[in-house]
Amino acid sequence: MPRMSLILFILGFGAILGGLISGVFHAFTLTEMTLNPDLAPSQWELSLTRTAHGHSSLFGFLMIFMGLTLPYSRLPPRIKKLQAWSLVGGWIAMGPLLVVRAQLGPAPSTSPLGLLMGAFITFALTGILVHLVGIALKLKN
Repeated sequence: MPRMSLILFILGFGAILGGLISGVFHAFTLTEMTLNPDLAPSQWELSLTRTAHGHSSLFGFLMIFMGLTLPYSRLPPRIKKLQAWSLVGGWIAMGPLLVVRAQLGPAPSTSPLGLLMGAFITFALTGILVHLVGIALKLKN
């Protein structure tokens, strides 16, 4: 098993664990909101923290799946490393940075945080697309 695959497994399971932990905090927030409606967070915050919980787990699974399929890609190791780190960037954008954005309140997507998140997501989607091409190249042999 290539070293990069093992790193992706570790990061993927870590991202899933982070998503599970954020789900616990989200459940605490919902319980607090039910017991004391005056302290309820905004719908904006609830929606984004729920989204961060789901996307953290999603990116964790994507990292594990990429780790499993990385040996089948025909691309050079340098590109494979960039693909792997692109998913980490996607997890950062849609996990921790989304929680930060929820705490800051609504802001235009062109804010510095919005642009950073957009760059990380674009990098992640590009990494997935390039990985798909690398695996498709395996079919030529």
